[in-house]
Amino acid sequence: VLNACRTLAYLKTGRIFSKDEGGVWALENIPAALRGTVQAALESYGGANQGSGVEKESLAGFVKWMKREIRQKASHPPQM
Repeated sequence: VLNACRTLAYLKTGRIFSKDEGGVWALENIPAALRGTVQAALESYGGANQGSGVEKESLAGFVKWMKREIRQKASHPPQM
């Protein structure tokens, strides 16, 4: 989840983000319905949540949306 966030952040901004930074960026830049998945991933990555905490349906929706966005942005990368 966090690697997908940092990939999309790079494709949209041209900046390289850590996993944490990519997740925080995503919380401010992806649809609200997907933010719970990112928040759970950030909590798990930071050690605050040892369990998954994400329902399969939420994760599937996140993956579907993120794949589409990354594919679309990858065909038009940021100008450096």
